[in-house]
Parts: sequence; C-alpha cells; structure tokens
Amino acid sequence: MRTSVAFAERLNDATVQKHFHPIEDIDWSVPIDIESEHRYLPEKFISLNGTALYASMSEREKKLLSLYEAVSYFSTGIWLENMLMYGFLYKLYAMDYSDPDTRYMLHEVGEEANHSIMFHEFVRRVGLGYSPARWHNRVLGRIGARQIPTVNMYLFFIGILAGEEPPDHFARAAREDDRVHPLVRRITEIHSIEEARHIAYAREFLAKRYHEANRFQKLHARIAAPISVRVVVGEFFTPRWPTGYDQAPAHL
Repeated sequence: MRTSVAFAERLNDATVQKHFHPIEDIDWSVPIDIESEHRYLPEKFISLNGTALYASMSEREKKLLSLYEAVSYFSTGIWLENMLMYGFLYKLYAMDYSDPDTRYMLHEVGEEANHSIMFHEFVRRVGLGYSPARWHNRVLGRIGARQIPTVNMYLFFIGILAGEEPPDHFARAAREDDRVHPLVRRITEIHSIEEARHIAYAREFLAKRYHEANRFQKLHARIAAPISVRVVVGEFFTPRWPTGYDQAPAHL
C-alpha cells in the first residue's frame, strides 16, 4: 500500500509546515447564539432555502434552523472521520514503519482525530445534543469500516474521496462567505486546508495502484462506490434532529 516515496515525503513536509491545533488555533470564545448577525451555514446549504416556508420565516428562525443543521453536519463529520481512521489504523498495523507512506498515514489519522475534536467542540458548545447518523447508515458504516479495508483497499480510497470531496465543497463555500459565523468559517478553513492533502493522497494512490486491483475488487468498487456516495452525501446534506432535545437551550 504505497504511492511513491517522493509524493509521500512532499505530503509529510507539507503537513509539518502547515498544521493546526483543534483548540488552540480556533477562537472558541466567540459566542454561539442566534442574536449574532451571522448564520451557521452558507444559505444555499440550508435545507429549506428556496421554499415558500423558508421565505416566510423570521431572521431568528432562519438562524436557529441553520444552527440545528450545522450540528447535524458536524455530527456527520465525526461519524465519517471515525470510519476513515479505522481503515487507516487497520492497514497501519501491518505496514513497514520506516515507510514514508506510513508516516503520512499517521499524519492523516492525527488530522482526522483533530477534525473530530473541532466538530465535537462546536456541537458541545451549541448545547443541542448531537445528530447521529440514521440507524441503517450506522449499520452500513460499521460493516464497511470493518470489511472494506480488509477486502478492497481500492474501494476504501474511493470511499475517502466520496467522504472528503462533498464536505470540501461545503467547507470552501463556508470559509469564503462572510455572512457565516466566524467559528464555522474557521473550522471549515482548517478542515479544507488539511483535507486537500487527504484528497491528494487518495487520488495519487488510486492513480498509481488501481490498475493492480483484481476483477473482483474492480467489480466490488463499481457496485459499492455509488452506494457509498449516496450514503455519505445523504447524511451530510439531509439534516437530522439532535437527540434528546425538544427545544433550544436557554442561551439560544
């Protein structure tokens, strides 16, 4: 499981030169409330945007809706990062620890863990609870996280692209929109910068190694990849209500 020594070393150097701490590099003192002039998602990503119902809502209601949906989005991020980390850790167990690819994979696991910490801290500070993935997708995710790295590593890297490209599209939109709350913009800025390396690594691996896949692995990928995309995109962009909360906490 390798790209090339030169490519892996370039990513290792880039990771060392530009990395972030999930607590220290974000100003968590910025209040999270709906009295702010900001919304918590770019408006085009709010589920009801463009409908008559959305047009009839007050600004306060629109901000609160965007906050609930941001909690759903970041909860999905944690769910997905867990699956990606599991796949890398499974492969790392048997790899050559002097290999530059091993070092980069460790960097990526660390960054995915930090992203989960960022997402968790946001969800925790909002106080609405979290929005778990739908039960059938949790089952599929658990099966996929345990089986795909052992059966078809090529599909695992396709899954990385399926799991990283749509959120990267969201992150770029959020970080460039000054109407979005500063905390969300900073989280998505960090996420976008580091995910660019993760996407590059998956693309390079597939470009260099996919031709080595056997007929079963290629057929497996053709069947399972569209399902993976549907599951991931559906979880990210079809919001879910947080667990255990029937109304917003007092500070909102």
